[in-house]
Amino acid sequence: MGVGRSGNLRAQVAKGKVTRHASRSNMANCNCFFCLPSPSEGNSWKSTALCLLGGAALASASIVFVSRIWEKFRQKNTVYPEDTVVLHQFQRAKHVPSLSPFCLKLETFLRMHNIPYMTILDSPLSSKGKMPWIQFNQSRVEDATFSVMFLSETFHIEVNGMSGSVTSQQKAMSRAVVSLVEESLYWTVAYCRWVDHVDQTRAELPYDGVLKFVVPWMMAGIILREMYAHGIGKNSREELYSIMEGDLKALSDLLGEQSFILGERPCEADCSLFGVLAQIMWTLPGTRAEALVKGEYINLANYCIRMRELFWPDWSRIVTEKH
Repeated sequence: MGVGRSGNLRAQVAKGKVTRHASRSNMANCNCFFCLPSPSEGNSWKSTALCLLGGAALASASIVFVSRIWEKFRQKNTVYPEDTVVLHQFQRAKHVPSLSPFCLKLETFLRMHNIPYMTILDSPLSSKGKMPWIQFNQSRVEDATFSVMFLSETFHIEVNGMSGSVTSQQKAMSRAVVSLVEESLYWTVAYCRWVDHVDQTRAELPYDGVLKFVVPWMMAGIILREMYAHGIGKNSREELYSIMEGDLKALSDLLGEQSFILGERPCEADCSLFGVLAQIMWTLPGTRAEALVKGEYINLANYCIRMRELFWPDWSRIVTEKH
């Protein structure tokens, strides 16, 4: 029985007569990194650059993956202080404490109710693949909404994070505002950030090198897929901005001249609203979202400044520290 051409080639390789990349004809049929052809061989720099970028992205992803595995192992064996909430979240950003509205919401809630806490930055994602998540003594709670519920019960805070006696109508209104902010406005702001104005977002990221380009590219794909699955992503760009404007108008009208969204006392709804509005106020310069908040709906901008001054007196220090 004959060994065939491939068998003969393997035999020659074994004898050292032929190496895999010894001839230009072999290289022409190879797609590995070391045999990338030059432009003079009939290929454009564009395809070569894409291959190089892909290799760099893969290397970066591998480094991140290994570091996350190590961090997860390290945290599993870390003993945290008793009766202190451990808040796991993303790295700090340049102009806001977090580019995640949900991380900013939860940390604002902790500050609003003077709950002792410590932060673990750039922590591994929860088992749900989300941030933030918390630990408290022997308890572990994932997702900002369930964390607020857990904290409200543990620290005897009224439903929806409202202090003092509240009516059923106020509780219902708080829940309605949270739903509006997190199920509608959030998506249009995410689209504005990761898809429509990615250059501004890239400048906010706490990364250097190739990750500064890879992360926005990955996030754009994730956001678009999640928006489509949600349903809101089936709308056009103009329709999305129309939804955003309608949401901002409704929130502006509801706020009016009040100190907080439901009156003179802050609640969970304020944490949710601040988490999203802060992204518009301080991370999306020159966008339609910023123009709306700082223009037609200026009371929302004043509200953001008021929330920051009240619950984040150390804001400037936090965003300028190197983490």
